[in-house]
Amino acid sequence: MKRIMVFPLVLILALMIIMGGCSNSTEPQTKNPGDPDDPIAIETQAKTDEYIDCVLESFNNGIGWLDYDGSGYLAKPADTLFLIMYDDYWYEFYLDFALDSSSMVMVDSFRFEQGDAYQELPDSNTTAFEYRTRLDGEYNNADTSMSVTYHDAYRFTGINTDEITVNGTSIAEQEGNISQVEVSFGFSCELSDIVFLTQDINYEGDNYPVSGTAVVEVEIYTSDQIDDIPAMNISWTLTVTFNENGYHARLESDENYWEWDETWGPV
Repeated sequence: MKRIMVFPLVLILALMIIMGGCSNSTEPQTKNPGDPDDPIAIETQAKTDEYIDCVLESFNNGIGWLDYDGSGYLAKPADTLFLIMYDDYWYEFYLDFALDSSSMVMVDSFRFEQGDAYQELPDSNTTAFEYRTRLDGEYNNADTSMSVTYHDAYRFTGINTDEITVNGTSIAEQEGNISQVEVSFGFSCELSDIVFLTQDINYEGDNYPVSGTAVVEVEIYTSDQIDDIPAMNISWTLTVTFNENGYHARLESDENYWEWDETWGPV
């Protein structure tokens, strides 16, 4: 059964308000190991793990379409406006729905390739697959008002071989207010040579890469203090290297770095 992927806006929101203690200088310099007991680093590590789960969910949503047979979704949220469109070998699935305090419009677009030609549906001759997803949403509760745009563009190659390789980008922009504090957040993620073993593919999800790298550039701005986090105008870099058991992460501020390892859990 084809699953519907819903990016958790609360997670993206949480990422915005935990990054503090970094300067905004761009001068190259030797970085020092950060304090492992730094509460900012500890919280960042936890939110990074959640973010990587979102990246995996996006991969899995794309992989799920490789088993597409031309029918619609088999499962979808209640009260959903659901449209299917097809033009020039591109499929477009449009969803418009609300979940609790958030509303979202999500569009999946994809097409299949056989060598230099496009295919209407995948088969044993499929060699590549292009996948794009876009989400536009709003999140509102008693003290938070936030808008978000999220866009993935992936290319899957090696279809019908021993390994499927994914390259592409993820871009997100988010802005609004938290407790009357102006906030803006954005990231640009470059995904390089993310490899999945074909023999392990589950078209309903729960697929994990065995190699590849994700580099994420993040900018965060807050106009004032939020809870115990001071006002921020910062940039940081996260590098994740996938392996058969999980991933190795390195988070860098201008002066410090933190490294850790995570093992795979349910997607």
